[in-house]
Amino acid sequence: MHGVGKVRGNKKISRFAQQWANYLNDNSKFGHRPKASQKYGENLSWMSGNVNGADHVNNLYTAEEQFYRDYNYYGIEPPMVNFTHYGHFTQIVWKGSKKIGVGVAGPVVVINYDPAGNYIGQFKDNVFDKP
Repeated sequence: MHGVGKVRGNKKISRFAQQWANYLNDNSKFGHRPKASQKYGENLSWMSGNVNGADHVNNLYTAEEQFYRDYNYYGIEPPMVNFTHYGHFTQIVWKGSKKIGVGVAGPVVVINYDPAGNYIGQFKDNVFDKP
């Protein structure tokens, strides 16, 4: 939908994501993996209600893509001040990311991407509007 290739599911990256999801859920925490042990790009989110992981990610995509579109960020470098409103979306559609791994534990969803995306100065070349 955004002019980029498909990402491929990766068992190694999924195990990595699942370990972090388990840690967060088991310890009642919510936060990104420390940079020293982070190998991939990472999206974190919290599911609530009767939503499965795929539906949850679709909901993140829909809400954040609309924000990105409403503020006319396509084709420019968006301001980082609003990153929390679109960061999941831009990593989901980041052209440079080729592999993905997902972990879910309780309400915690961890998605890791390889290579990582969301680099300042690279949005214009990696996030494209729908055709």
